Amino acid sequence: MTFELTYGNRVIAVGLVAALERLRPVVDLVPAAFVAVDADEHVTVWNPAAEQLFGWRAADVLGAPDPTLGPRGQACTDLLGTPHEVTRRRSDGEEVDLTVVSQALHDAQGLPAGRLSVYAGGAERRRLELQLAVRAKQQVAVVRLGEAALGAASMADVSAEAVRTVATTTGLPATVLLRATASGRGRVSALLTAAVAAPGWAGPVPWGVGDPALAGAATARQALATRQAVVTVLDDGPGPGGGRPAGDDDPLRAQGVRALAAVVVGPPSDPWGVLLAAAGAPDRFDRDDLWFLQAVAGIVAAADARRTAEAEVRHRALHDALTGLPNREMLLEQTARVLAEGRSTRHTSALLLVDLDGFKDVNDSHGHQAGDRVLVQVADRVRVAIGARGLVARLGGDEFAVLVGGLETALDARGVAEDLLAALDTPCATPGGTARIGGSVGIALAPTQGDDPTTLLMRADLAMYRAKRERLGYTLFDARRDHDASGRLALVTELRAALEDGTVGVEYQPFVALQTHTVQGAEALVRWSSPRRGPQAPADFVRLAEQAGLIEELTTYVLRTAARQAAVWRDAGADLAVSVNVSPVALATPGLDALVLDCIERHGLGPDRLRLEVTESSLANDAAVAAIERLARRRVRIAIDDFGTGYSSLSRLKRLPVSTVKVDRSFVTELADDPRDAAMLRAIMTLARDLGLRVVAEGVETVRAARAVTELGVHQGQGLLYAPAMSVEAFDAWADRWARGGWPCCAPDDAAAPGTGPAPRVVDLRNAAPDVSPARRE
Repeated sequence: MTFELTYGNRVIAVGLVAALERLRPVVDLVPAAFVAVDADEHVTVWNPAAEQLFGWRAADVLGAPDPTLGPRGQACTDLLGTPHEVTRRRSDGEEVDLTVVSQALHDAQGLPAGRLSVYAGGAERRRLELQLAVRAKQQVAVVRLGEAALGAASMADVSAEAVRTVATTTGLPATVLLRATASGRGRVSALLTAAVAAPGWAGPVPWGVGDPALAGAATARQALATRQAVVTVLDDGPGPGGGRPAGDDDPLRAQGVRALAAVVVGPPSDPWGVLLAAAGAPDRFDRDDLWFLQAVAGIVAAADARRTAEAEVRHRALHDALTGLPNREMLLEQTARVLAEGRSTRHTSALLLVDLDGFKDVNDSHGHQAGDRVLVQVADRVRVAIGARGLVARLGGDEFAVLVGGLETALDARGVAEDLLAALDTPCATPGGTARIGGSVGIALAPTQGDDPTTLLMRADLAMYRAKRERLGYTLFDARRDHDASGRLALVTELRAALEDGTVGVEYQPFVALQTHTVQGAEALVRWSSPRRGPQAPADFVRLAEQAGLIEELTTYVLRTAARQAAVWRDAGADLAVSVNVSPVALATPGLDALVLDCIERHGLGPDRLRLEVTESSLANDAAVAAIERLARRRVRIAIDDFGTGYSSLSRLKRLPVSTVKVDRSFVTELADDPRDAAMLRAIMTLARDLGLRVVAEGVETVRAARAVTELGVHQGQGLLYAPAMSVEAFDAWADRWARGGWPCCAPDDAAAPGTGPAPRVVDLRNAAPDVSPARRE
């Protein structure tokens, strides 16, 4: 006899006997009741689960009419293929409510040949519902743990929350702990966090912080060795004759533990910990429990990776990349702390500013590489000379600073300056021979000569200029002799005049999509040339504008110029977004958000066409943050500029409406050759993806750097490989060439920036970018 089993659009013709034989091993093991009847309602299939559910043995019902169809038990053929409730009769006469799914059987000619039904009893249904409820509870707990880990203040808090989550979610009378491991050696070393007892655990917690026994270590070691979840069932311990030797699980047995489950924490290539759970029943850990433990371990590992990345970002943000010394940001931070301590102890503090003498000659004679080697040697010597007395920082270029607290008199500060000059007296080695470097030191004392970091640094700077000018070696700040020694007052007057007559310039540097190589926007960069001193560095005259109260006028000028140019490009058919740098002081100025919106509305721009770039330090200013939030509500895009150089709390960053981070050039320049830079950029990309941010790489100067940032998934590039900052006319000409296929561009040799290396060569950047699917393109 042949029939067909119809399921959806599939028709399978099989011999009935062959089908039964083939399906019997499976059907007999399935916990649900399988019952098949032929066209006359005679039973043809009756598996062990059906025997248990209905009470009749298969030998008694096969070939006989279906005994389950009592007075109320109808075949319900109108609900074929749909789960529904039915009433069926048991062998003892009891009628039970069941869930059934039935499917019609047809013979080869398509005629009805019977029916196959699968029954689930109330207990089975309740078991499945309970299993689903447990899984749902665990999933909710995992989500909440992830949210808590994202905002936790420390890994200790994350670990404690993970332990608590497992203990309160699993329903196990269990204790749970995290153990640290010696990375790469596969051995358990110590508790990472205290154990937590779940409700229902009768005895004391069998683990404690610092416990030398490390109960359960064998299970943890096995998980580390196999990189898989491990469940260990514990026996009842040694018999009267002591047949089983003592082991590290004995303290657990004494407390009633009969099963352990361990999952590794961290990447399989280098796990650093184990999440270990104990249960009082040997068969308590099922697949759902192991899934839950692995999910919790994954969140802990992700939180640790995030913390490691944050710590590295903070270190990079507060330290000079070349010398490893603290940078200006950290110097100001530590100076504020030392000044606060000095107010309570009434001790004197000193800030010493050191500028190298003859360093420019080293750069000119031997090149910048030699100059870098000299700076590293100077940093090491100054660090050794100061020792534990104070903090040594590099401010940039050939400027260093030393912060010393707890001094009794100004004479102590003079002694520090003499030690600095002595450390600089030894010649430095360079590839071109030795170079003798001297120095000039300016000293400012707190609190008499300044009681805040900015004032103290400025006055040490003025004293240093006098020491250099008069060849004094070192000198203390003197208000009578060091007023406006660098001509700042004259510069302020010139800058104010330039803003009034519109001679401040704005240049534009393009953003290029790394995957498609299309021009997507430009950054507006302010430029100014003093009539007496020539071109001024933007960082210098912006800081001057802040100090002189001109920052509002300067910001207004640049914003209006950039908005007007964005409208010109739009009208010409090039709808480019234009970004403007806004300093923290300007961002906190009342009315800044109104000014931005006025520029947008006046020129009919889309709110995302005029964008703001702010530094990370802006996020520490409440007024600036409030302005960012108001602008974001009006759909103005905000980018964090020079990301990684001015550390801000990522927990705060995730709550702000920032859309883009611009990775500082220090992470990009040596990316292709320095695996540490690559690791850092990967960490930043992970953080950006988690927070839904776009990433722009600054300082892309070589094809290798472009390839490296593209492969890491960075969205846009900016740098000399594509174009420098240009006037509007030069930008338009460049954009025309680029649009006509000029982006197989003149790229420098990989080791040099444009204009500094050998003759440029033509490179087709399309071959430098990996193939990507259209869904990932800009």
